Amino acid sequence: MCGIAGWYRRDGAPVDSARLRAMTDQLIHRGPDDSGVWIDGNIGLGHRRLSIRDLSVAGRQPMSDPSGRVVVTYNGEIYNDRELRQELESDHGFEFRTRTDTELLPLGYLAWGDDLFRRLEGMFAIGLWDRKEKRLLLVRDGIGIKPLFYRADEDQVVFGSEVKAVLESGQPAWALDPASVHTFLAAGFPDPGATLVKDVRQVRPGTYVSFSANGASEHAFWRPRRSGEIVRLDDALDEFCALLPSVVKSQLVSDVPLGVFQSGGIDSTLVSLTLRQVGATPPLFTASFQQTSYDETDLAADVARAAGLKQNVLAVEVDQHPIDTFRTIVHHFDGQCADTGAYAFYRLCGEVRKHSTVVLSGDGGDEFFGGYETYRASQHAARLQPWLPSALMAIVGRGAYWMGAGDESRLPLSAVASRFALGLSVGGSDAHMQWRRLVPGFLLPQLYGAEMRP
Repeated sequence: MCGIAGWYRRDGAPVDSARLRAMTDQLIHRGPDDSGVWIDGNIGLGHRRLSIRDLSVAGRQPMSDPSGRVVVTYNGEIYNDRELRQELESDHGFEFRTRTDTELLPLGYLAWGDDLFRRLEGMFAIGLWDRKEKRLLLVRDGIGIKPLFYRADEDQVVFGSEVKAVLESGQPAWALDPASVHTFLAAGFPDPGATLVKDVRQVRPGTYVSFSANGASEHAFWRPRRSGEIVRLDDALDEFCALLPSVVKSQLVSDVPLGVFQSGGIDSTLVSLTLRQVGATPPLFTASFQQTSYDETDLAADVARAAGLKQNVLAVEVDQHPIDTFRTIVHHFDGQCADTGAYAFYRLCGEVRKHSTVVLSGDGGDEFFGGYETYRASQHAARLQPWLPSALMAIVGRGAYWMGAGDESRLPLSAVASRFALGLSVGGSDAHMQWRRLVPGFLLPQLYGAEMRP
């Protein structure tokens, strides 16, 4: 996973080395294998390493190019590392000293400048210092898989992989941002460029932010786009099936043991079945639940048999210290995500870590391929809304909500009815948000005090 941190004194004052080390050490859970701090006057970079590629000390970060002009601290994995290495060697005459993909970054920046980030395929959060231009670049991958937070003012910039690293700098004394809390209670996360903490920002997905003594600027290097309309489903399936094996194979590059999170869902199933195609045989890990509406053990076992892979079933509900576990999860999330599966996922990760360091999963499949039932609800709502009065739907939605308030099964019918009716009462493009939101809007007046009410 790795964790990165950094401090840039735009006012020219020297970086507090003790503070920078404390910021970096806040991320030890992300990188237990090694650490490094690099300081040059008014700029300092820190790194906590989880060793995945090139386990030797040659992969230690922060890392610079041979001339020392470009220094980077980086969290992530570059999947087209090999292709870009070959281009840098043949076209620019660079010689690589390590097998780690980190080395690609300073050399790639020397060759291509800011255009480097557009060329990268992977998941990454990068802090890059250009000693010649005296500027700091903070970069985040196109989907925003890897987190990157910062606080900036006229005097300084502090950044880190987690909010707690930024707060450890002592800048600022923290306070909650009411507008972000409001978004969090609806969507389960703040705005993509915000956090729950005032003045602490996120680097937006597919974006890099450039800081110098004279100012700051934000640049988008990637945005999703359609390359054409899908006319025949079979054509789309053919293209997808041709692409998936190369994508999965690119993510198997690892010098440490690798596994797969296998649920009963389509997304993780596609990954596991594709592994067999590319000749890989990692173990599968499945979470089991006593509550049958959550348990997908039998479905996952069918996948394991079809893929010819060993399945490991882990009972995630067996926990002797649930309160401590909950507090630990809150500590790691930094208020950035309200995931109803977080408890089970944390328990599963803890068990899997005993066997594997790298794990593939199907996360993001529903977002990319429209797998959530709420997308289908939008289609039904478009047909029904003209015939159902919004005031009546609001009453039905609230009634269904209270009827099912005590039902703890995975997706009770009362919850589905409540969300659908509340969405119909709002109508238009806002209906979808009502189906996804965590706290129903009609409860907010009872929850919000003076500062939140506006």
